[in-house]
Amino acid sequence: MHTPDCAILGMGYLGRPLAEKMFEGGSRVSALKRRITSDDINLPVNLHAADLNDERVFQADFWQTWADKSVWFCLLPPSAVADYPAVLAGWLQLARHFDIGHIVYASSTSVYGDAVRECGEHTPPDPQTESARKYKAARTLAPFRKIFDT
Repeated sequence: MHTPDCAILGMGYLGRPLAEKMFEGGSRVSALKRRITSDDINLPVNLHAADLNDERVFQADFWQTWADKSVWFCLLPPSAVADYPAVLAGWLQLARHFDIGHIVYASSTSVYGDAVRECGEHTPPDPQTESARKYKAARTLAPFRKIFDT
């Protein structure tokens, strides 16, 4: 079965195996990480490195390799950037510009806090850590509000 062509923001411990599986399924994969290491050289991925803290990053030419990918994954942890919601807003604006139809966003259950309780789609968030607060702030971005507020 052919998997769709995709782009992955965040090629860490989740992104790398996802990229490999997608490639094995027949996908063309583009990806972005903070820095390229010797382990990355033989990956069958159109891989770029960039500093997402640079406000000009979303004007870079390499994003053109993402334009024809039908599914975009965000596996970027909040610790990777100074202003997580701003980076996601820029990334989502780029997705809108390229008319990307499928966005997969990996968040965290940490937005629900440390209390032992049953949590579901409508459970109010209670972030206890800085990382969880950044995830919660990202939820307020317009494209995500459509998902979380329904």
